[in-house]
Amino acid sequence: MSEGQPAQRGRTASSADDADQAVLALVTAGQLDALQDLYDRYKTMAYSIALRITSDASAAEDVVQDAFLGAWRNAARYERGRGSVKTWLLSIVPHRAVDAVRRRRPPIELPDREDIPPAGLAR
Repeated sequence: MSEGQPAQRGRTASSADDADQAVLALVTAGQLDALQDLYDRYKTMAYSIALRITSDASAAEDVVQDAFLGAWRNAARYERGRGSVKTWLLSIVPHRAVDAVRRRRPPIELPDREDIPPAGLAR
């Protein structure tokens, strides 16, 4: 790291990071076309993560769409000092994928209500 450059958790900013941050600034300003740039760069990685978690191609596609929509809505929350735009963006995907898997899971059936509580629960 040369003098005058801020440390970013043990790494230096790359030109890709700089480009991503410029694009994210446009997304934050409401330019939808800028989101397409990020999507084009990271859709394959995002899909791969989603597919690995969901094991379903259709669900993985939905997860990717939901993750990029979330990035659009929350672009202003990105904090440069916490990591790259790529890391921030791709960290959204597993959370959305796990949510999708949970939504697909059938609800757990509760046992029928007993009229008399078990002896250990009765006072």
